[in-house]
Amino acid sequence: MPPARWSTPNPNEGDEVAEDRPDDCAGDPYRVRIGADFWKVIGKEKPMSRKQYGGLLIGTVVCNRPPQDQDAGGSGNMSTSQSVEEPSEQAWPTRQWAEASPNEMGMDSEVLGRGRDFALRHGGAGCVVRSGRLVCSWGDTTERIHVYSATKGIGATLLGLALDEGKLRLSDRAAEHHPDFGVPPESNRETGWLEEINILHLATHTAGFDKDRGYTALQFRPGSMFMYSDGGTNWLAECLTLAYGQDLYSLLTERVLVHLGVGKEQLMWDVNDKRPDPIEGIKRLPLNAHIWASADALARIGLLYLRGGEWNGRRIISREFIDQLRRPVAELARVPTHPNNQFGLGMASHGLLWWNNADGRLPGVPTDAYWTHGLNDNLIIVVPSLDLVVSRTADRQADWQPNPYQFPDKNIEPFLAPVAASIRNTKVVTLPVEAPKPAYPPSRWIRGLIIEADRISIGHGDNWPMTWGDDGHLYTVYCDGQGWGDRRFSMAMAKVMGEPPGVSGVNIPSPTGEHGPDDTGYDIHGRKASGLVMADGVLYMWVRNLNPADGTGSSLAWSTDRARTWTWASWTLPECGYPVWLNAGRDYADGPDDYLYFYWPKSPSAYAVTDAIDLGRVHRARATSRDEYEFFTGTDGEGRPTWRHRIDECRPVFESPAGCYRPCVTYNPGLRRYLLCTITPARHFGLFDAPQPWGPWTTAHTTDRFGPGERRFAPQIPSKWINADGTVFHLVYSCHPCGPYKLNIQKCRLMVTTE
Repeated sequence: MPPARWSTPNPNEGDEVAEDRPDDCAGDPYRVRIGADFWKVIGKEKPMSRKQYGGLLIGTVVCNRPPQDQDAGGSGNMSTSQSVEEPSEQAWPTRQWAEASPNEMGMDSEVLGRGRDFALRHGGAGCVVRSGRLVCSWGDTTERIHVYSATKGIGATLLGLALDEGKLRLSDRAAEHHPDFGVPPESNRETGWLEEINILHLATHTAGFDKDRGYTALQFRPGSMFMYSDGGTNWLAECLTLAYGQDLYSLLTERVLVHLGVGKEQLMWDVNDKRPDPIEGIKRLPLNAHIWASADALARIGLLYLRGGEWNGRRIISREFIDQLRRPVAELARVPTHPNNQFGLGMASHGLLWWNNADGRLPGVPTDAYWTHGLNDNLIIVVPSLDLVVSRTADRQADWQPNPYQFPDKNIEPFLAPVAASIRNTKVVTLPVEAPKPAYPPSRWIRGLIIEADRISIGHGDNWPMTWGDDGHLYTVYCDGQGWGDRRFSMAMAKVMGEPPGVSGVNIPSPTGEHGPDDTGYDIHGRKASGLVMADGVLYMWVRNLNPADGTGSSLAWSTDRARTWTWASWTLPECGYPVWLNAGRDYADGPDDYLYFYWPKSPSAYAVTDAIDLGRVHRARATSRDEYEFFTGTDGEGRPTWRHRIDECRPVFESPAGCYRPCVTYNPGLRRYLLCTITPARHFGLFDAPQPWGPWTTAHTTDRFGPGERRFAPQIPSKWINADGTVFHLVYSCHPCGPYKLNIQKCRLMVTTE
């Protein structure tokens, strides 16, 4: 077995001087570089035991660590209690990086190794850089790899140049910079939306183009939704190309890469095979992908961003641009995510072509972290609060990751969190974000909410509107799932039995109620239930997504035999995108009067985050007749509600600057309060209470960090699971794409006053 080598920095040359040492450093937790033979073996030996893993490392590791970092025993392990003196000046790489041991950079090598080892599980190469010094690397950091969508983040540098130099503005209409913008296809002209698309829309995936990198049709009005779009970013690439009259690779090389010490052997940019080349005689390069780069090159680009756009005294792009790029865009932060979106969680975690953790969805990762991310987890990660840059390249997908498009952040938290935690005497920071002010004053009756940690997750699917039936069971509708069966439906019926934690479910076959079996009717393309209530033995179900193109409109169905057969109304409510029924006890026994009440976010779309919720009602004996419906128009001088039959005269019953999305309203008889709950895509959770279905509302509990690392929505508070004094209930919610794709149940305790 060949001996391992130690390597120490030569201050005179900046290069490594190697000398042979015994192979007892093979298990050293410091920076490692792994040879190609190792990856040939690792591909055949998975999963590996710790013994196998350690055995493979022997003889292939270069441990770059100054000899003086050894502890007294010479074991190669460093005492974490050793005092640390952090460098007083920043370093800049030349042909080689300045190197430092973890201890010199105030980092715990063992904890750092956990992040590195996670990356090693999936191959590739990477660098960890702190204060401009290379602390840890693995794999061949000079090998060019196709970094796929990390191209977008690299190309964002050229957007910064163009903005700084006045070539264009974010508010400019894209058509001002491209004579053929948005066409083909010709159908885009017919929408009337092309003239509304600006540069900001193209840089934030809100222009309306779908995922394909070629010429694609517009899916929605610009600025109204988020849909990750290779096509949209490629239109941005063409606008930049025409603005400079130069191909993007030569522009990037001349204005950026030459100063960073990155040559073509470390970064190349290729053409888009789905768009013709050239454009007006200039090489047409895309922004969606097609950059091949090394981990070393990515780390240098990351350092440029970490240093606010400056490189060793030279200003390359403005700090103002980077500050804008790395945070959510305020005017678009609450834009809903299109149901057909194939990548990312939306604008709450996206700035200008870069992703971020501003919403705190990745626990253990500082909220000022931001990154560009390509398929196979090709990454540039920048963490200003920790003076940290991390890069990674790989040419294969992690074998355990089921859908790299749907779960884009799945590998970032277990990779980056240990790296961040390795920095001693540093707390994980929270990016200062102005939290939305509570919509209403604090409740006089409820002082707060405790959500217990234990969770029950059963069934398969999402949305789960539910009601307490006359027979004592809960009835529900699951969407885009299998429920407790083996066949997938766009929506289908089920019954939930028992009390938590002893809860079980069973599907209810219903040919007249279920919709979209198997793979038809998925997401926006199929009908979905939004609200369910049983009153006088009749189930009433609101059904949405009548228009599969945009998820708008709703209608009513009812069942007199506990969900086995359904009758559908001949009328619709095109103004209501996501109506939900008020639930009030078993078989609506605790209803306030003879009326059924329903609420909806003020939008015709089920996928919109709005500022307000509207209210309607209908007499329980005449719920199937459209002419009997009335709509809330406010209160009179004595606080009594007023109603009109015209829905266009409706006024909001609830408003919130934090956003309203897929709410639920349930009567709590123990407290004699109506509870309204909403969870937005930005993870804002709000619980509000009122003495009447129309208010006045007060704030019981709010948080902007509901469900770290998950995407929760569609809350339900089943009447059946509220205890006698009203202080304990069970919250039901859905998760997608992050979190259990099931009916999720958590016990909640209300802290109430003694009044």
